[in-house]
This record gives sequence, structure tokens and C-alpha cells, in this order.
Amino acid sequence: MKSLLTSLPGLCFGALGFVAVRFAQQFGLTGGLTMGCGLILIGGLARALTGNAWLFLFCTVVALSGIAIGNVLAPAWIKTHAGTATVGLMGTYSAVVTASGALGSLTAVPLAQSLGAALEITGWRATLGFWAVAAIVPGIMGILLWVHTGRDRPRAVTPSATSVKIYRSPLAWAMTGFFAFQSMNAYVQFGWLPQIYQDAGVSPAVSGALVSIMSAVPIIGGFVMPWIISRSKNISGWIIALGLSTATGYLGLLIDPAGGAWIWAIFFGFGGWAFPTAIARLSDFVQPIGYMIAATGPVSIGALFSATGSWTTPLIVMMATIMVLLICGFFVARKTTIESQLSRLDIVTTKS
Repeated sequence: MKSLLTSLPGLCFGALGFVAVRFAQQFGLTGGLTMGCGLILIGGLARALTGNAWLFLFCTVVALSGIAIGNVLAPAWIKTHAGTATVGLMGTYSAVVTASGALGSLTAVPLAQSLGAALEITGWRATLGFWAVAAIVPGIMGILLWVHTGRDRPRAVTPSATSVKIYRSPLAWAMTGFFAFQSMNAYVQFGWLPQIYQDAGVSPAVSGALVSIMSAVPIIGGFVMPWIISRSKNISGWIIALGLSTATGYLGLLIDPAGGAWIWAIFFGFGGWAFPTAIARLSDFVQPIGYMIAATGPVSIGALFSATGSWTTPLIVMMATIMVLLICGFFVARKTTIESQLSRLDIVTTKS
């Protein structure tokens, strides 16, 4: 069940990625984001109250669908409304997403203990309910914006001047791979790192704090990486550094998971700077496929742990995924676009 729950975000993000744009065309970007907040509120509260495992799973899908809508439409909203401030706001967006994850990890245990005792309910229900209710704030802001913007449909995609399909672009697949394996590592780390730490003797509260530290470090990257990308012709050196940082974190967990726990969390955090790097190169083609691939990570790691009874093999497998990330990153790092690559392919196709 835990492997499935950890994989659900990627599955929902991937599935919603195919339909979110049409959803926005019907209700507008702001309307879609507001409805997403509503789904988070309804699904989150319902899963905090239910005692049935399958109903809990269904409510989780409802809440994640709301998050998925926001995840897909928020970048489109920024590109539609931000104008010349798009790059800066995309960096801010990725930083806020990362900070939210850090805050959730840091407060999970304290909220469960304090709210659970105050409301006389199971601790985890109190935590889930708290974060579901928190969706009311952006929901109200969304309603006010919706009244102001009306049905702000996403910008119509200009028909390609080329006859070459996007799936023929090596860069498109490299971007998909980079985004997929970056997201896969993030899902595995958020889903399984607390368990790895606890199996090594670290307390649940400290494990949550470690994940929070891991989540907090990339906040800086949310502001720094877009600035670096916009001013660099090639960021392959950064890609290598980020990949090696994540690999070092996995290696540290193999050698001394408890003794160096804080150090490994920081290494994972620095490796998380790849998230704003991936966000900066995001496209409609990359996102759905990338999330679907990423969703296989937590399930596979859970299955490997169940089969071997040890974290050694799963951690080695995750180190191997960094090699794929680096190979894809080598192509993504170059300052070129899918459109220019497709144009070149179109010229070659026309001549032949």
C-alpha cells in the first residue's frame, strides 16, 4: 500500500497532464486552479475522516487530482500572465513548491501529536485534515482572481512550421528522461527515506526533520538555477554536480545511514536543484510521459526491498538511475530548443 501511495502522485500527474489543458480551455487557467484547490479540500478532508482503506485510496486520488491540475496549470498560468517576469516567477514557483514539501515534512509529526491530542483523534488524521483545510486560502484567492480574469484560456499553440512530429526530436526525449528520473528520485526520497532512516535507528521526528532539510536546500536552487540557465550556453557542469551529489547521498546511506544522516540529507537537497532545472525546460510533451515513468520508482524500490529484505539493492538501483539522468542531462544542458531541432529535421526530411 505504501509503494502504491508513493507512486500515486506521478500516476495522477501523468494522467492529468493529458487532459489538464482541455480542462483549462473549458474553465480557464484561474478557474482550473481554483477547482483544483476544491478537489484538494474535499479529497483531503474525506481521507482524513474515512476508516476504509479503499475509500482512503480513492480520496487520495481525488486530492492528488487537484494537486495535479495545479501542477500542470500553474506553469501555464505564469507563462500567460507574467510577461517579462516569467523566468523569475517560474523560479519562485519551484521554490514555493519545494518549500511546501519541506514544511509538510517538518510539521507532520508535531501536528500529529499536538492536533491529535487537542482534537482527540488519531494523529495522522489531524495532519491530513490540517493540510486539506489549508487549501481554503489559495482557493479563496483563486475565486477572487477568477472573477477578475474571467475565462483566461491558455495561449493557443501556434501550429508548427515543420512537418516533423515532436517524438522525432532527440532533445524532447532527453528532456523527458531528465524530468522523469529527476522526479523518480524525488518520489523515492520523499517516500522511502524516512523509512530508511528509521530502520537505521533514527527516530520518526528526526527522520521528518531530515526530509525537511532535504526539501529546504532546493529552495535556493529555485531562485539560482533559472538565473544560471538564462546566462549560460551550457550547464552540463551543473548537471554533473547535481547528479553526483544525489549519488553521494545514496552511497552515504549504504555506508553509514544514521551517523551521517544530516550530511546525506544535504547532498540529496543539493541534488534537488535539478528540479528547477527540469521545470525551466518543461513542455507539454515532457510532463505527462515523465511523470508516468517517475511513478514506477517508488513501487519498484518497495518491491526490491520486500524481495531482498535490505535497502542495499534498492539504493544501488537508485544510484544507477543517476547515470541515466546524467546522460539525458548532457543533451538537455545545451542551449537549444525542440522547435529549432525539429526545423533542422524538417529541412533534412524535405531534401531527402
